Amino acid sequence: MAFYHWYSNRVTVQSHPVVSRTHQSVTDFLDRSTDTSIIDNFRLDKVGIHHFAEKIRKHELIERKTQSGLPVETQLMVALSFYSSGNSLRSLRSTADLKLSLGSVENCVKNVSVALSSLASEYITNSWETSSVVATKQGFLDYGGFPGCLGAIDGTKIKIRAPSVDEDAYVGRHPGHYINCQAICDHRLKFLEASVRWPASVNDSTIWEHCSFREELGLFLASKPSDYQGWLIGDSGYAQREEMMIPYLEPDSTAKVKYNGRHKKSRCVIERAFGALKSRFRCLCKESGGALMFAPDMACAIIVSCMVLHNYCIERNFPMTTSEHVKKSIELENIANVSIRPPPTISQSDKTLSIRGIVARNKLMVTHFSSKKRVRQ
Repeated sequence: MAFYHWYSNRVTVQSHPVVSRTHQSVTDFLDRSTDTSIIDNFRLDKVGIHHFAEKIRKHELIERKTQSGLPVETQLMVALSFYSSGNSLRSLRSTADLKLSLGSVENCVKNVSVALSSLASEYITNSWETSSVVATKQGFLDYGGFPGCLGAIDGTKIKIRAPSVDEDAYVGRHPGHYINCQAICDHRLKFLEASVRWPASVNDSTIWEHCSFREELGLFLASKPSDYQGWLIGDSGYAQREEMMIPYLEPDSTAKVKYNGRHKKSRCVIERAFGALKSRFRCLCKESGGALMFAPDMACAIIVSCMVLHNYCIERNFPMTTSEHVKKSIELENIANVSIRPPPTISQSDKTLSIRGIVARNKLMVTHFSSKKRVRQ
C-alpha cells in the first residue's frame, strides 16, 4: 500500500488547442542518442522512457493530448527535461529537437505530472513482508549502527510561487513560499512514504500525526511480540514515542552520547535522500535558479512525480549524473537540519504515550549503547 497524500481532486489543468504539425519521430531521436546522453538530459534511459510512456499512455490527460498530435513519448520527455534541469518552460520548446509552442510545453509538464503522480501507490510504497523488514533493519545497522530501524523520517521544503489563496500559510522560517514535504526512506535512499500537500507553516510533528503510515506502522508493531525492536528515527522536531526514536537533547552519559552519534549517522540517510532527489531533479532545488512557478496543487504533483522517478532510478541503479550537485544538495539539507529543534508541544492526552516512548528509548540505550558489546539486531 502506498502512503501518499495530496489534494489531487483540486488539480485542474487547462486544455489549450494544439495546432497540428509534423513532429520528428521521437523514436529516431532516441535511436541516435546514447543511453549516457539520455540519462544526462532526462534522468531515465531509453528503457525507462518507454516504460513510463506505457504507464501513462491511457491517462485521460495524456490520451487527449496524444489525439491532438503530440506523441506520449514527446510529452514525457518534455516533462523529464523540465524535472531534470529546472529550466524555464520557454527554454524547453526545442526538447528532442522539436519545435513546440509554449502552451504545448506547459501542458506537457502539467499533464505528465498529474499522470506520473497517480502512479505513487505503485512506486512510493513500503513492504511489511518479513524479508523486506529484516533487510531494511540490517541495512541501517550496517550503515549507522542503530538497531531496529524501519526507516528515517524528516521533512524538506520545496519553494513555489506565491499562491493566490492562503498565501501566509506557505511562508515558513525562510523568505519565500514553500511546500513542506515529509518522507520516510530506507537505507538505499528509496522513499517508502511521501506526504506532499502541507504548507510551510505546518510543522513536521503535525504532519506525522496525520500520516496514514503512522497507522500502518502501529498495526505492524501491534502484530509483533511486546519486546520486538522496530521504530522510525527522526530529529527532535518529532515527539518521542515507542515507534519514533529521537535524540537526547541533553545527553549526560557516555551511553547517551553514543546513542546520539549512531542515531545521527543513521538518520542522515533521509537528508541524503532529499539531497539526491533535488540533485537528480533540479527543478526542486532552489539553488538551481528559483522556485516551482506553479500553484500548490500542481507543484505537489511535480514533486511526487520526481519522487516516483527517483525510486525507479534507485531500483535500476542509475548513477547520479553530477557528483558535485549531489554533494551541494546534501550539504544544503544538512544545513537546514543542523540545529536541534525544540520538541513539539505535548498535550495532556499524549503524556502517557510520551512516557512510554521515553522508557522505550532508555531501554534501547541501556541495552545497546551502555556497554562495549557489539550492537545486535
